[in-house]
Amino acid sequence: MILMIMRHGQAENFREPDHTRALTKFGVAQSEEVGKWLAGSTIKTSSTNTLSKVELALVSPYLRTQQTLRSVGRHIAIDRQVTIDAITPTGNASQCADLIHGYATDNYNSEQPAPESILVVTHMPLVSLLADKVCVEFNARIFETADTLLCDYDVDKGIATQIDFYQGM
Repeated sequence: MILMIMRHGQAENFREPDHTRALTKFGVAQSEEVGKWLAGSTIKTSSTNTLSKVELALVSPYLRTQQTLRSVGRHIAIDRQVTIDAITPTGNASQCADLIHGYATDNYNSEQPAPESILVVTHMPLVSLLADKVCVEFNARIFETADTLLCDYDVDKGIATQIDFYQGM
């Protein structure tokens, strides 16, 4: 399965409440570039999948992550979106890894098989901690805005190997 872990695009300066901060124009452009990059990628995993769309997007409820996903979706199809409170900046990486594994291994809808591609759109520091938790040898790299890790996720082992890493503009 293809797993993409993305930090939201550049947002407005910090203010309270944090969840209401919107993307800047630059943040929208960054996110759209990720969508173009994903749509233009030919990704072959160990199970010979190729990425033609995002089957499932797991996204934080914060405004900037929702806007990031919409911007990505302008350039690559996103079949289904699930907003999850657990993937906010203070989310627990182990719990999020378990959540991803649950979606990757189970049918989330009785009429559909488990997804072959999942995009997670979240925040620092969770994005870095989560990537380190699920991706072998990733080593807790700091994600700048719109950075995106592309992985081949082994659903049997519950771990991923890095395919590529997109650095935002």
